[in-house]
Amino acid sequence: MTRNAYTIVAALVTAVLLIAGCSAAPRGMTGYDSAPGAPVEQPEMDMAEERAAREEFGDTGGVPGEIVEQRQIKNGEITLEVPSPEDTMTEIVEIVESRGGYVSDSSLQQQQDQRPRINMTVRVPEAEFDSLTAELHRMGVVTRSRTWIDDVTEEYIDLRARLNNLESEEEALRQILERAETVEDMLAVRRQLNDVRGQIDSLSGRLRYLDDRISYSTYRISIQPEGLATTAIKTTGFDGFGSRVVTAFIRGANWVLNNIAAAILALTIAVPALVVIAILFSLGLLVYRRWGSKLF
Repeated sequence: MTRNAYTIVAALVTAVLLIAGCSAAPRGMTGYDSAPGAPVEQPEMDMAEERAAREEFGDTGGVPGEIVEQRQIKNGEITLEVPSPEDTMTEIVEIVESRGGYVSDSSLQQQQDQRPRINMTVRVPEAEFDSLTAELHRMGVVTRSRTWIDDVTEEYIDLRARLNNLESEEEALRQILERAETVEDMLAVRRQLNDVRGQIDSLSGRLRYLDDRISYSTYRISIQPEGLATTAIKTTGFDGFGSRVVTAFIRGANWVLNNIAAAILALTIAVPALVVIAILFSLGLLVYRRWGSKLF
């Protein structure tokens, strides 16, 4: 084969290899940027969808899929020993209301030594939770304290996604209902609509509950009278002693009067029977005196 023939064959082989290499290049790699290790250009539609997905779930940047805003419920429990539980309760109510919160439940129990024990549940805005915790720890002797956080981010996102899907399904069913031609089709679509609407109401109620628990933190507070110290003499037991003595005297007087009244009523009820018994006894005695010696 002549030199020209070799040259032509080599050129054809080179052209074939170049065409094969270009056709095997990864999609998205263009021109001379398709060298090994060069970054692959993503389609514009994929990047837009990714941004939309991040915005939907609260991710405004950073690692794709990372959730920036956490959905957390803060809770707390504390037991306080104080000289005057009633005064402490009044102070707590004022502090909670000044922070935009409220008392959701309260109860008072009287102990055997006439000293009260108070249990209350308060709710404050989430931003005030830490400051309320610090304030409560300064009010008395803390015998028990606990705070914890329930992370409901995953549940919240799942509920929101399911709710969006159900709302879209409801809208589609309404459009189908408008195009229904027979009564049977209308009834079937309405049944599906009612089922979807029930699920929407249930999920919406759960979301409202979570929003409320997230926005307002819950604190359960137990207020107890402080114990009697063994290293010092205190007159705590004489607090309100005069009123307690008066109360005890009144209770005793009422007990005596009630028993006297009950005895009088019992005698009154027994009077008719006593009269009959007295008459019979008198007749028997008269008969015995007149004819007893003869009969016996």
